[in-house]
Amino acid sequence: MQQKPVLVEKANAICTITINRAEKQNTLNPEVLREIVSAIRSAGSDPSVRVVVLRGAGEKVFCAGYDLSILPGTVQGFSDRKAQGEAVSPEEDLINLSVEAISDCPVPVIAMVFGPCVGAGCDLAVACDMRLASSTARFAIPAVRRGLAYPPKSVGRLMGLVGAAATSEMLLTGAFVDAARAREIGLVHRVVETGGLAEATYSLAGVMAANGPLGLAATKRIMAKYLQVERLSPADEAEAQEMAMHCAQSADFQEGVRAFLEKRQPRFQGK
Repeated sequence: MQQKPVLVEKANAICTITINRAEKQNTLNPEVLREIVSAIRSAGSDPSVRVVVLRGAGEKVFCAGYDLSILPGTVQGFSDRKAQGEAVSPEEDLINLSVEAISDCPVPVIAMVFGPCVGAGCDLAVACDMRLASSTARFAIPAVRRGLAYPPKSVGRLMGLVGAAATSEMLLTGAFVDAARAREIGLVHRVVETGGLAEATYSLAGVMAANGPLGLAATKRIMAKYLQVERLSPADEAEAQEMAMHCAQSADFQEGVRAFLEKRQPRFQGK
């Protein structure tokens, strides 16, 4: 029997949404992302739910990002259909849809981060209202190591959270940031020993769940409006999207993915 890619459990006014691909390091694919969107929206419309906890299955990995074994074909398919004039959405948009579902959710969403939190997985965590991490958690956005540019909207969200300096550190190196550094730059709210992370997360969720739901929803919306004050113009956003797509269609991206799968250093040529 095939396991569900996303698990949903509700108890004590808390809805736990689990990315259930432990054997694949809880990587994301279109099915998982659609399930996350559905689960978040359902939780947000359920009056019995006051808080959502987002996590990965097990206690080793939160999410290792998008499944790179299928990403090149996905991007190429999008590019081909776009060239033919079809109205289609790239997987970046599906990731953004998941992020926006978290941001728009009227109840607080807490990311419970065990172990690595990488790429698109980091994007999901950044969208959450609070992030609690185990002492073994590590965060990375290795887009440049694959020959890609991080999606423009994702760049803006990260800068809004940790500022320009820390964003440069993460995006231009693609290197891992450990839990202590993540706490220092404001990427996570608390760092807890692995054995106590679940207890700390659900304790925090319980505190939030006891608060007034109207006040929580209003507070989230007000904060979101402040964060949207500085936005790219339509022309600048279109230019940024075009640059990101150019990277996704490059030979360097294909080489970056092959190198990752073959566990070697990529040989980029700027093409």
